[in-house]
Amino acid sequence: MLALSACSRTSEFKAQAELGQPIVRAIEDYHKQTGSYPTSLDELHQKFSGWDYRTVTNGTAISYSLRFYMGRGGVEYQPPDWIGNDEGQKTVILSNR
Repeated sequence: MLALSACSRTSEFKAQAELGQPIVRAIEDYHKQTGSYPTSLDELHQKFSGWDYRTVTNGTAISYSLRFYMGRGGVEYQPPDWIGNDEGQKTVILSNR
């Protein structure tokens, strides 16, 4: 198996984060229209294969995260940032600020 260098993994993380932007927009649009976040990607009436969507309720606050795993690492969206996770080393790769 071919190992990816840190530079190529970061490039792949950035590419996956950019691919995830439509999902983020769809989730935020859903929230604006309904006042709540979807409990699954199926509620968005679109298919986003490879992505894992999770909501977390803490009292009255609801947060969500999106994750896409590539081998041992991956990329996740933790509003407002996209974070690359390369075997436990988390790095902000795209910021929506």
